[in-house]
Amino acid sequence: ENAGDVLLRTIITDLFIKEQDAIELLKWKEIFERLEQAIDVCESVSNIVGGIVLKHD
Repeated sequence: ENAGDVLLRTIITDLFIKEQDAIELLKWKEIFERLEQAIDVCESVSNIVGGIVLKHD
């Protein structure tokens, strides 16, 4: 998840440097932010499943 945060910051920085079209910039920024949110949710699910496995092992 931390790697996802670092990657998001890097991609967003790169996007703002390279993208000239404001609408495209906003579209891609939203896509990348939602992907990062999905990574966060996957981490949460992983933690829950891991807790269940440990509890019932």
